[in-house]
Amino acid sequence: MTEWQQIKTAPKNGTPILAIINWDVGNKDDRQVEIIEWDEEEGDWFTPNGGWFRKAHIHATHWMPLPEIPND
Repeated sequence: MTEWQQIKTAPKNGTPILAIINWDVGNKDDRQVEIIEWDEEEGDWFTPNGGWFRKAHIHATHWMPLPEIPND
């Protein structure tokens, strides 16, 4: 698997990525891993999974490509 990379290098073409996000900037205890993608219209990251935080501001710090889906 690929190593974590700085979020500034992430693709902004709508490709879903795995990201480390921080809901409360500055508090490392609030970090979690989420699938996010770039919304060109909003100019911000969002979670494609829906839920109340779908369009909430996401402070992403690092990213990596999603792993391949197994064939078996």
